[in-house]
Amino acid sequence: MKNIDKLLIEAAKIIPALKFNVGFVSFENGKWMSVTRLQNGSREQDFISYHSTKDEAINELKELAVKYGNTDPAIIIDDIPGVISYEPSLNI
Repeated sequence: MKNIDKLLIEAAKIIPALKFNVGFVSFENGKWMSVTRLQNGSREQDFISYHSTKDEAINELKELAVKYGNTDPAIIIDDIPGVISYEPSLNI
């Protein structure tokens, strides 16, 4: 087990971890959808979840931003049809 742990530690040093890049919140089909984009170089991964309120969706993005190394996240909120608002800092 110790050898596996050592290999995982070495791999983590070589392969950069995913970082929170940007978050999106929008109202889709009666639910608030949050999309988290994680990135390291050319590798991207999105997490999508649905919430009852806009605040729940934003709070999840804030938590993921801290977890994935961004304490000043960019979160784009689309809460008015046809208009997109941008909140550069949500004071985490």
